[in-house]
Amino acid sequence: ASMFAFMRKPDEAIQWLHRLLDEKIHPNTSYTEWEDALNPVIETPISVTVPIHEMMIQSWSDRIRVFPSVPTAWGNAVFHQLRAEGAFLVSGERRDGETCWIVIKSEAGQPCRVECDIPSPQIFGSREFEFTENGDGTWSIDLRAGEEAMLCPAGKQPDIDLRPVPAIPGASNYYGVHEPWVGNKNREFESYSSCPSPD
Repeated sequence: ASMFAFMRKPDEAIQWLHRLLDEKIHPNTSYTEWEDALNPVIETPISVTVPIHEMMIQSWSDRIRVFPSVPTAWGNAVFHQLRAEGAFLVSGERRDGETCWIVIKSEAGQPCRVECDIPSPQIFGSREFEFTENGDGTWSIDLRAGEEAMLCPAGKQPDIDLRPVPAIPGASNYYGVHEPWVGNKNREFESYSSCPSPD
């Protein structure tokens, strides 16, 4: 999923993410390494967060990429203060498949180059920033340490109403074994508590 996110193929990335979540992860968020095994491990479920992060933001090779690889199915997406290289805190929101706003805060005053899908963005902040189009799909902002700037589509007033994207009813997974769980072989999940004691 991460590789496809970096390749700007978000719909392929989400397919691999769902493959892991739908076929391998148990209701208690543990994971088993092979078929019919009851030896839970935890590191793989934790790593699921990495491709999700990389769909929202990437920062490498001198630029911050905001919403670089969002799947088509995710028409709405929001994140708050994810860290980017260069000591930046980045927030942003998409509604109906379009980026509404991006806020970038600099903690160290490092050079700030932003790549986003907002056409001809306008900038807001506590002062008049030098905001330069670089000709390679990026924009430079002269942010000093402690300053933040907001980007939004030209001609639109920024509308920040930071709240989580509502869950799709019936699409959330149970945590724990409160309901029967059917894995990829249509068998009911066996609780780890039923395993023999090691003594």
